[in-house]
Amino acid sequence: MLVICATCFLLLSCKDEFNIPESDSYIDGDAPEVTEVISPIQNEVFTNTTSLPIIFTVKDNYFLGSIEVEVRDMSSNQSIFDDNISTKDSTFEYSSAVLLPENMPNNYELYITVKDEVENVNYKIVSFSTQ
Repeated sequence: MLVICATCFLLLSCKDEFNIPESDSYIDGDAPEVTEVISPIQNEVFTNTTSLPIIFTVKDNYFLGSIEVEVRDMSSNQSIFDDNISTKDSTFEYSSAVLLPENMPNNYELYITVKDEVENVNYKIVSFSTQ
């Protein structure tokens, strides 16, 4: 009986050395979400504008890690706007503005990539155009 108690004591007190996981631990397996894109909306057409507001909300069930925002000109496939944010919040509202080339009808895509603290990733692509 003493041997069994001693063995249990050693196993429980040295569980990190034996790599025995804790029974109450939780690994964040859920990716963050782009919950709402306020501007631009999918397939929106902007006329006579040189500045485009970018507004959206992201959230995670624990903590966000990074948010990458990019606007690409689809005719040249070049980035015209790029922004990276680090945050430890669980909800984050992004707001910025992009300067667009004047008098150039074009198609664009907004790429939003969001990672949480443990590198789960989610993304959203929004297409829009100018006239």
